[in-house]
Amino acid sequence: GHHIGLHFDASLYDDSFKCLDYAATQECEILEKISGFCPEFISFHRPTKSLLSLDKKVGGRDHTYNKRFFTDFGYVSDSLGEWRFGPPDKHQAFTAGKGMQVLTHPIWWMTEGQTASKKITNFIAESVEQVSQNVKTNCNVKFKEDPGA
Repeated sequence: GHHIGLHFDASLYDDSFKCLDYAATQECEILEKISGFCPEFISFHRPTKSLLSLDKKVGGRDHTYNKRFFTDFGYVSDSLGEWRFGPPDKHQAFTAGKGMQVLTHPIWWMTEGQTASKKITNFIAESVEQVSQNVKTNCNVKFKEDPGA
């Protein structure tokens, strides 16, 4: 019963609807080529107020901030590592058996650390280590010493 959607960062583009509509269409096509699934919905990353009040399709698709998704469905988010609007299983839409939007970010659940700040710090350190290991594994390059050092 789940749907594939595009998490769209509108801040990368000009704020005009025409530009956002075109960019969203292009990004949906890319996601479809990569995944083999046609994105049915768009969810804006950190939406501006103008996007929150936008009650029409973008890129030919409904977006998750359309009014009906907040009136007919429950909404919870784990932004900054904490459940905004309460945990999903305690939400009134869940207990009533209604549909829900559950916005999650894997970093908050898959990274070690007690605080959001520590999780971010650990995530960065782990990413640097992974890149370093990949370079060592895949590149057989001997670096010349810098004579100016």
